[in-house]
Amino acid sequence: MDETTRAFRAAQRAPQNLVIYTGVGLLLCALPQVPGMQALLGLTSGTLVWWVGACLTATAIATVLYRTVGETATVYRVVAVTEACLLQVGAATVITSSDRPASPLWLITIAFASLQAGITEARLLLGALVVVPPIGAAVAFALRGDAAGALVCLLVDSLALMVFVATSRAHLRREEAMAQLVRWKLEEDRRRIARDLHDGTAADLAAVVWKAEALLQRLPSDPARRVELEQLATRASEGIDDLRSIVWSLRQEDRTWAALVAWVRQRCTEASTERLRVTVEAADEDSAWPVPGSACIDVLRFVQEAVRNVLRHAHATTVKVRLEWPAAIEVSVEDDGCGLPEGAELRSTGGLRNFQRRAQACGGSSRVERLLRGTRVSFSVPTHEHG
Repeated sequence: MDETTRAFRAAQRAPQNLVIYTGVGLLLCALPQVPGMQALLGLTSGTLVWWVGACLTATAIATVLYRTVGETATVYRVVAVTEACLLQVGAATVITSSDRPASPLWLITIAFASLQAGITEARLLLGALVVVPPIGAAVAFALRGDAAGALVCLLVDSLALMVFVATSRAHLRREEAMAQLVRWKLEEDRRRIARDLHDGTAADLAAVVWKAEALLQRLPSDPARRVELEQLATRASEGIDDLRSIVWSLRQEDRTWAALVAWVRQRCTEASTERLRVTVEAADEDSAWPVPGSACIDVLRFVQEAVRNVLRHAHATTVKVRLEWPAAIEVSVEDDGCGLPEGAELRSTGGLRNFQRRAQACGGSSRVERLLRGTRVSFSVPTHEHG
């Protein structure tokens, strides 16, 4: 249920509105007592009491159920439909019994069409309740031989339908405009966050790298300190790499498959060294298939972490990254290094465990395979979780 429908329901079922509904019902029942109104309506107060009483009873029950069991409960939905049927079918029945096809009570049908058109849920049912009762009244008048009365009922039906359709379209356009505004706001927030990360955090990390490298050049021969500074510079550089990928994925809500493959290939090329060659293969790498930003960042972080693990621990010379997307985005990173020691997955508190956590967070899966030479780490991102 959309926010417009939810807000309308909340306003409609406000307890204080029962007082208003009751007052309107009493005024309606008292109308025949006004001089000239009984002749216009063709009804007595006693005739109206049963219909108004039934509608008010259904409204009171629906309000209580809305406040106690909620709008999604089946019993509430049944009572709400009954309430609408009593109002619309009851109005047509009362008008038919009055033998006054031009009765002002048709205003209730017009008002119902205008108010209920804003509810996107069960719009077909509500539309039927707008259209069918006047048609039934037209048939009844036609069977009595009152062709003019039947024509009036059909005119009322046409007017109610036009009001319902026009109001429905206006609400739909409003909902689309609101959704577009939300998308624009989210897009602006994404660009702002990406800009802040790029200009702030990434710049700070770059300053850390430059400072560490400058200290390394000026530091006397002190192996322990040099190792610490090298580790600091490496971690800061990795942080910059991560931020670059995050900023890239944030700049647009969706990326194409071709753009994702190109970015992964660029990052892997940058990660290659003289002793390690990283290659990227992808299925349909020129495809314009849209990939959500959340899926992009999952893939990028997995590939970056897997390649870094190879650099740190595997003593490999080649790494092959493979990207596929049959029903989900499938990523595999295979190296020709020394392989994982027995039980490494269970003891891991870093890279391998991070793979598992990231896969679980996005509803995917990860696995580690020992090869005759090296290791293959795979990661799956279900596209429906991100779409």
